[in-house]
Amino acid sequence: MSDTAHHTGKQVFIGDTAIADAYSEEAAAQIVAALNAPASIAAWLDREADRCRQRATARAWRVAADNIRAGLWEDQS
Repeated sequence: MSDTAHHTGKQVFIGDTAIADAYSEEAAAQIVAALNAPASIAAWLDREADRCRQRATARAWRVAADNIRAGLWEDQS
């Protein structure tokens, strides 16, 4: 997902496309947080890799971040 999710009122958007209508603004915010979670987790893993002093461990952090960005964390069934 290249664009991040955001909401305006009760509507949830990815980019300029409306993808959901929530029953409240709070629900819309929770939907947005869930949609943006993989990007946030991948960014955190990248920061950990940047801070890591051991090459092998840093590489493992980066592989995990890449897998999340690629959607490999999702159930493929």
